[in-house]
Amino acid sequence: MAEDGDVHAYIASAYKHGKPVAAYGSGAEVLRGSDLAAVLKAAGEDGLPDKGILTAAEPDMPAFVAALSQHRFWGRPALTRIPN
Repeated sequence: MAEDGDVHAYIASAYKHGKPVAAYGSGAEVLRGSDLAAVLKAAGEDGLPDKGILTAAEPDMPAFVAALSQHRFWGRPALTRIPN
């Protein structure tokens, strides 16, 4: 998945539209290789839960459901590059 351009486009689109983005285990490594890399590097291991970006070794379903219930997260850090 880390080499699939469609995966990276999907991640960037979700971020761009303020949608929750969650990745656990090896999926978190895919996020760290995406356009969100700089944002995640500054955030640390837990992502930015207050901005709807969740990363961890194990799934945290209560946190993910809470992020989904918010629907959109505005005011996220800007990305240096994001596809249209």
